[in-house]
Amino acid sequence: MVTPRTRTTSRGGGAAPDRPSGWPCPREVRVPPGQAHAAHAPRLRNDRGAATVWAACAIAALVVVAGLLWGLGSAAIARHRAGGAADLAALAAAGQVGHGTDLACGRARWVAERMGARVVSCRFEGWDALVEVAVDTGLGSAVGRARAGP
Repeated sequence: MVTPRTRTTSRGGGAAPDRPSGWPCPREVRVPPGQAHAAHAPRLRNDRGAATVWAACAIAALVVVAGLLWGLGSAAIARHRAGGAADLAALAAAGQVGHGTDLACGRARWVAERMGARVVSCRFEGWDALVEVAVDTGLGSAVGRARAGP
């Protein structure tokens, strides 16, 4: 027959027989066979520190959202800069088309460089200048296209 084991804890008063005098008297605790002692069992009911974990997760989520919004905002700004540079470069090229396409595309490159962009293509369809520029960002390039005529 299996009998429950006994363990001792030192929560009582008096001296234990296996300890020197001055130690508190052990209290007997019955533990059913196959179960761990309560002192060794994990404390699953204690929520202490849970708010810290939730706060850390919330801060991490806010940092991720802020990073995504920052990236999206910088991409939109770069796209608008590219569009503005393409518009002005196309107007400059269209204004110089009477002096030749090389001079007109050179003027478009000059304007685009002053705006922090580079000309990807410059061509003409009749009197209309078609200019494509790119603005470099940290993650890629934003492209702007424009068409202008005299």
